[in-house]
Amino acid sequence: MHSIKDSRVRRTRKLFASLVSLTALAHGGLACAQEAQSADEADSAFDGTITVTARKRVETLQETPIAITAFSERSMEARGIRSTEGLADLTPNLTLQNNPSYSGASNSASIYIRGIGQQDFVPTVEPGVGVYVDGVYVARSVGAILDLVDMERIEVLRGPQGTLFGRNTIGGAISVTSKAPDFTQVSASGSATYGTDNLAVFKGTANLPFSDSFAVRMSVSYTGQDGYVKRVSDGQMLGNQNHFAGRIAARIKPSSAWTIDLSADGTTARENGPAMSLIGINYGKTTDPATPPMADIWNIIANVQAGGGPVPCATAAAPLNLAVAGCYDNRYVLGRDTNAGTAPSYSNSDIWGVAMTHTVEVSPSLTVKSITAYRRMKGDFARDGDDSPAAIAQFYDHIEQKQFSQELQLLGKAFDDRLDWILGAYYFRESGVDNNELTFTISNFLSGGYFKNESLAVFGQGTFKLTDTLKLTAGLRYTRDTKWFHPDQYIIENLASFLGAPFNSPIFDPGTRILPDVTAKVRFSEPTPMVNLAWQASPSLMTYVTWSRGFKSGGFSQRVFPPIIPGVTTDITDPVAAIPSFAPEKVDVYKAV
Repeated sequence: MHSIKDSRVRRTRKLFASLVSLTALAHGGLACAQEAQSADEADSAFDGTITVTARKRVETLQETPIAITAFSERSMEARGIRSTEGLADLTPNLTLQNNPSYSGASNSASIYIRGIGQQDFVPTVEPGVGVYVDGVYVARSVGAILDLVDMERIEVLRGPQGTLFGRNTIGGAISVTSKAPDFTQVSASGSATYGTDNLAVFKGTANLPFSDSFAVRMSVSYTGQDGYVKRVSDGQMLGNQNHFAGRIAARIKPSSAWTIDLSADGTTARENGPAMSLIGINYGKTTDPATPPMADIWNIIANVQAGGGPVPCATAAAPLNLAVAGCYDNRYVLGRDTNAGTAPSYSNSDIWGVAMTHTVEVSPSLTVKSITAYRRMKGDFARDGDDSPAAIAQFYDHIEQKQFSQELQLLGKAFDDRLDWILGAYYFRESGVDNNELTFTISNFLSGGYFKNESLAVFGQGTFKLTDTLKLTAGLRYTRDTKWFHPDQYIIENLASFLGAPFNSPIFDPGTRILPDVTAKVRFSEPTPMVNLAWQASPSLMTYVTWSRGFKSGGFSQRVFPPIIPGVTTDITDPVAAIPSFAPEKVDVYKAV
């Protein structure tokens, strides 16, 4: 049954590719004509002028005194980059990869810039690099690996961006700008890619101007590919891709000075889970001295049940013991393309959002901008973390999150256009739940809980031309974050009570709360200044010095075990105070280029 289904998927992908290719040929005057650039045309995929909006106004890349790497859509397509995950191959100091270690989510972005970032996806911890789509902050790392469909440009900003960007940009920011609808002409394009492991990528866009003041732009994409790590227990191919993405945008101009941009986007994925295989077992070792060596405990239990006694059935000196059927040893190290796991493995997610942007040119020297957005995400993920039939580390995660944000900007010029300035206010609110069931050698328990975050900020920045080539920029942002966390964490089953102390302690009994069943609240605030002096020595050469401060909000520790029970396992008697929290991170960066 599995092989019949796979063959049908392959035939469907090939048929779809053929149809899209024929459609693209039929519209040769549209897509193909646009791609048929002459060899000597100056605006090639790898050169030409790129404009950026890193400072909330349109500038050329050569005029922007920020450590920034920018890409146009054509340059990304020429390099074969289909999602933001590929940016790390092109951008200095950027590490961006899918990190499913804790959950099995195949679209969980682990982003680091200059070594600053965040690996874990839990909603009680903030990412260290902000991701923005058309000016809207994407709060959670799950779903932050974006399909690049109908994209105008991507900007990767290195270093703290706390002055102008919304939240938690202590390491930097990734800003994605989509193509806006065009009033001038009807256009459409489509492309199909077929590759190794039945890779199938289909993209289509259409621009429909209905009048001189109303236009709509639509884009869709599908990415599918077979997995490349086989689970021997059920024949499931891990690491496959199967996701759809779509976006529709409308641009309305009620007057020459007023532009309204409306958009809605969505992404859905149904995949088998991350491609992981066991490459070795650290017998008798643990990275954290306070963490029980789960593999060794499992092997002690297996040896006891086999009548061997309270010692591990496998060690570093003897890593294979086929005499003990349940031993976790090198029999499960099957090579890079094979996985011996038996617990569920899947990665399913649905993400959508809507946004509305008003831009009003009050006068030649004053523009008012409003960005209103709502986004929602739902995901179910599972992973067999030990890659074997043993129940040493198995994860299941259900996460739901919704967010609302509102940003107001005043952008202007003064002193005969020698001063460019911006003033703004920002509000952000999110809430949701994360149910994270974990099975370890000694226990099966529920982690996670309910969360709510709120952020308020005001900001301002100005750039003054001291001379025609020398500019001074200064900015300040004040942020106040408030966070709530209500843990829903308890023991489901004690798996090792028969071993005696300490595993048979009452604190491991089913129903025991791992964290108190109460709501905790924390609040943080921080000013984040920036000063920059830039000298434009020539149209193609700029040098500058910068001092900036970054701020990443604090939060709560969601991953807790063994249970924290007030007055029992801790001297703290207040249930709210017993919920562990941590302070914000701050960084000061000095840069000279």
